[in-house]
Amino acid sequence: MDRFHIIPDADVIIVTRSVFKQAKVYHRGGALYVGTAGGFVRLYANGATGIPALRWDDIDIPGLSRAEIVADALGKLSAPTGKLIEAK
Repeated sequence: MDRFHIIPDADVIIVTRSVFKQAKVYHRGGALYVGTAGGFVRLYANGATGIPALRWDDIDIPGLSRAEIVADALGKLSAPTGKLIEAK
């Protein structure tokens, strides 16, 4: 089973009802997620997430440029797993 892993020092700014919040970034395989509301929510290239009322505004993953964050045909964000360092 592929589990969720936190990406150290990586953060994403999420927005819900005009309230901005900084949250941690996780990966499962190469897919990128935000940790929120006791779970994990998928990030999409257009700023959307798996929850319609939640969007993301900005993301920072140390050691990874924005160009290395890619989207599949459905817009789901992912990153090369070899570049993602997991917290110990």
